[in-house]
Amino acid sequence: MQRKNRYYKRSRITEAKFRAIVRCFALDLT
Repeated sequence: MQRKNRYYKRSRITEAKFRAIVRCFALDLT
């Protein structure tokens, strides 16, 4: 969990990008 927190804090701006990618991936999977 600590590692995830560090990543989240480090790439806080990339959160939106990551979410968009996950959404695209989920759509592709469906």
